[in-house]
Amino acid sequence: MHDRRSLFGRAPATRGKRPLCAAGSVLLPPLVAGTWLLAEAHPWNELTGYLGLLLAGLLYVGTLLASVTGFALGVIAVIRQEQFRYVAILGLVLNVAVPIWIMYHH
Repeated sequence: MHDRRSLFGRAPATRGKRPLCAAGSVLLPPLVAGTWLLAEAHPWNELTGYLGLLLAGLLYVGTLLASVTGFALGVIAVIRQEQFRYVAILGLVLNVAVPIWIMYHH
């Protein structure tokens, strides 16, 4: 009798896992970038006052939380050996690149 690991290359428990964590890791950076682009479309001026400060603070905290969450989801996807591993790696790269882009352009 053959070992199932040798027939399929991986243990049956790790084969065919849906890339849920990888997809979450890739979807969070465009959401963050889109939020920043929408915030730029709003005319910030002295009339916004403290509300503008509150919204800016929420943007920065939300960006930090989304990036850390997306990076963690990417790491979990790589550890779980989900299908389409390149999606998880792309998510890792995007979750580092988008906050750096925001930091240098705002």
